[in-house]
Amino acid sequence: MKHDVGRMLEILHDVADAFLVVLPVGLEAIPVMQYLDDMFQLGAWGESMAVSAIGNVVGLDAFEERFFDDDRLLLCGVTEDDAVFDERSTGAVVSRLIHEASHVLELPVIGSGCLARHVDADETCDCRGIIRSIAANDAVVCPDVHDLVLMDLVRPVIASGV
Repeated sequence: MKHDVGRMLEILHDVADAFLVVLPVGLEAIPVMQYLDDMFQLGAWGESMAVSAIGNVVGLDAFEERFFDDDRLLLCGVTEDDAVFDERSTGAVVSRLIHEASHVLELPVIGSGCLARHVDADETCDCRGIIRSIAANDAVVCPDVHDLVLMDLVRPVIASGV
């Protein structure tokens, strides 16, 4: 996976100023980021490139169920016959991905899931507090991913001249 991303960035590095790399469910971004940073430093083509951000989209529709789920992470499939599982628990993966992100992007779903069950009198959700406590201290938490554009994630790197 990370090798494929590296090869594609090497081929496409002249095409755009920013690339969005989406990783499969459950794949931690830190090892991929470190691999890409090494590729950028080692190849002449990558000296003007850098990993700008690690974003993690957190859906609030069933956050509580996923966060407290100690069952194996379901990677794909629907039934036991066609399912592919990761031995890590769903809750452990959810919290790890939130903690490693430099940008935690919340996907609110009004009227269903967590927000329908946990919204209190002042219309806040306890799940948002849990997410903020798991996120790294310097992480940017965006309360609605719909308000974000890709350039918001890459702007700090462009400003630094990398």
